[in-house]
Amino acid sequence: MRRIMASSWHGHDQRQFGWGAGLRSGVFQMHARMSKSATIRARIELDLKSEVEKILSQPGLTASETFLLLYRQIKLRQGLPFEVAMQNALTARMLGDAKAGKNVKRFRSKIELYAALGL
Repeated sequence: MRRIMASSWHGHDQRQFGWGAGLRSGVFQMHARMSKSATIRARIELDLKSEVEKILSQPGLTASETFLLLYRQIKLRQGLPFEVAMQNALTARMLGDAKAGKNVKRFRSKIELYAALGL
């Protein structure tokens, strides 16, 4: 087994290495094998790992299988299979208010809405 660093392919063609994921004690490790598989190594908070593994165990998934699914979806979609976004405080407050029905104006038609907006 040979370790491969992202910055040191040493002339090897990346296509010769297949990619997979393996989990051991919550740490992922990346290295290439001649069997065309690799292991991913990453640090993750212990509580987060435990919570997510409980969720994944419900449909019978392991962390390794989940990473494989994620990688396949990224390849298929040529990007992340979900939107990465963070709400700012104002947006979060406004959405919370709207869900609670606070400061919500209702209109019977688009024309009525446009009139209220001065359009």
